[in-house]
Amino acid sequence: MADSSLLLRVQIALLVVLVLAVAGAFVWALGRGDWRNAGVCAGAIAVMLLPMFLARFSTFRVPLGFQAFFAAFIFCAAFLGSVGDFYARVPRWDIFLHAISGALCAYGGGLLLQSEHPDARPRLVALFTASFALALGGVWEIYEFTLDQRVGQHMQMGANDTMHDLIADAA
Repeated sequence: MADSSLLLRVQIALLVVLVLAVAGAFVWALGRGDWRNAGVCAGAIAVMLLPMFLARFSTFRVPLGFQAFFAAFIFCAAFLGSVGDFYARVPRWDIFLHAISGALCAYGGGLLLQSEHPDARPRLVALFTASFALALGGVWEIYEFTLDQRVGQHMQMGANDTMHDLIADAA
């Protein structure tokens, strides 16, 4: 019992620290007039808190471990990746994040399937989670393409980048 209580406290502390770190960066970016990074931080905070609101205001139960994992991923992608410029400074940062997002999406898909069909066969769970992760990876690539085309972002570096991202999503 003590171990689960400690784990719960660690997960809550991780969530709080990550959100506060991004909130601090948000205030810092506003103070510098850095609207782009302030927007990234504001979006990251909103997305980090999304599973918590889902757990609070729906019948779908989102385990605290998933919420902490999700917040850590958003912190790495939005805060370290964009604000900290890890995409440019750390080789393969994008591929690393796509591999993590594939696992995160598979985990989330498994939670979703198990909430609706608790007696689902293991093969169905495996097929669904893999398909769910790949589908969300594809949707993300469409999002990147759209931003590149419509807003002038440079999120995709060509077909090789897109294919490497999708392969990492499947990992």
